[in-house]
Amino acid sequence: MQRNLAKRPVKKPLLPASRRVPRQAELFADIEVRQTPAVPLRKSRSEHLWLCVHFKSLALEVLESEAGRPQAVTTSCGNKTLILMANAVACEQGIAAGMPVNSALALLPELQLHERDERLENEALQSLAVWAVGFTPVVSVTGASGLLLEVRGSLQLFGGLRGLLSQMQDELYDHEVCFASAPVPQAAIWMATAGGDLHIRDVADAELKSLPVAVLNWPDKLQQQFVRMGIATLGDCLRLPRDGFARRFGPERLLELDKGFGRMPDLRLHYAEPVLFDDLYEFDEETSDYDLLLNVLDLQLEKLRTFLRQRQFAVEHLRIRLLQRGGAGTEIEIGLLEPQHQMQGVRELVRLRFERLYLDSPVESVILEATSFAAAELSSEKHSAAGGLPGDQTDTDSGAGARLVERLRARLGMERVYGIGVVPDHRPERAWLKANPAGRKNHGADNQAQPSRIAEPGVTSLLRPLWMLDKPVPVAGRFTGEPERIESGWWDGDDVQRDYYVVNHDSGQRVWVFRDKRGWYLHGLFG
Repeated sequence: MQRNLAKRPVKKPLLPASRRVPRQAELFADIEVRQTPAVPLRKSRSEHLWLCVHFKSLALEVLESEAGRPQAVTTSCGNKTLILMANAVACEQGIAAGMPVNSALALLPELQLHERDERLENEALQSLAVWAVGFTPVVSVTGASGLLLEVRGSLQLFGGLRGLLSQMQDELYDHEVCFASAPVPQAAIWMATAGGDLHIRDVADAELKSLPVAVLNWPDKLQQQFVRMGIATLGDCLRLPRDGFARRFGPERLLELDKGFGRMPDLRLHYAEPVLFDDLYEFDEETSDYDLLLNVLDLQLEKLRTFLRQRQFAVEHLRIRLLQRGGAGTEIEIGLLEPQHQMQGVRELVRLRFERLYLDSPVESVILEATSFAAAELSSEKHSAAGGLPGDQTDTDSGAGARLVERLRARLGMERVYGIGVVPDHRPERAWLKANPAGRKNHGADNQAQPSRIAEPGVTSLLRPLWMLDKPVPVAGRFTGEPERIESGWWDGDDVQRDYYVVNHDSGQRVWVFRDKRGWYLHGLFG
């Protein structure tokens, strides 16, 4: 059995149902749209229709809680902890948003409190954005509890706005949502925040101007200023002098109003689904046959090659997970020094890793994951003898050295083959460190240390041994000659004061020794 795990929603899969194109000719004829006579705002019909899907209880929905119990989510406001939202059971017993936690517990001692988890909310919104792409390719995540969809081009597919909303409502059955649509994004957000399902065709609509200023979600200090000035609606804000409004509330607030009423363009960042290749192969019967496992991986790598070519990507890092009996598992990390979009070299690395692999129990399934990608560098000048496609790699590529290092790492282990970075430090033991052989960013288990600053290697007349000992070894005797003095490290507490000598050992080996206040030490061997 074979299935693909490329998309993994946070809660439960929100899979679009089958979609049939109804025979309605008038796309807006099936929904009540409010319009008013001309006002001094832009009156032309927009080419866009933005739908805001507001998840009113997302902070509660992402939490694991018992059904039927009073639940509430808390948030910090200065030095106070307040109720952000409560479920229906708690609301029926008097718990309301904005109530101090102590007051809520005094009223309802059995109230179960949860601190707001914005990370879970963001993950849920990302999953819902993936779902929303099934309706339109133009999706934006707005704030902490909403999505924006440009749906003008999708209306005919779903039989008008009513048909689209009905389809969404059916698929969001486990979420508490409200919908609002307008020709500009900010207006749709305001109307959805107001809590009711509102739909307008023009930003000059009186329904938009009658929204309370609370939908602006501005700081409480500004909201109190509105109260003192007698400003209750967005229409009241429009009647204020623009220059005075900008001076009193800030030009960014005026810009938000201009965007909401179509006076200024409102550019939104479109959601792009993270690129992920995740392929699962499940065996009918568990197996320990290495050849069979390699054959399955060959099939998965061929799928990966197709995945990469369709997107003009190259892969930088792979992870193979062998799921075994009893929940055990074996992971194999393959880091590539150069991004690959063909699989010949990757297959060789996989086979080399399997030569060192020991399985203590049979394998039930194989997962191939690829999460790190780069743009593929395709060249029309390269063709194989068999008439391969442009961009196919051959052994004549200039990356032969990188492939040699990859094969060595696959055979010996990634942690045993590394490059050397030069660090600007006079202390010999601190003047170098392990680095990625190609200097590229590391992924997964390929996690060699990287220096914060790398010195450019230069030409020096000072002799340095090729082999440095991990720790200096005490030696007996006295050595003479012209010393090299190294004094450094006073700023980090590991200061050294040493006189280094290049001497010939009795065995004929030339060595590097130093003397400090504690005695003589051997530190390196020359080749």
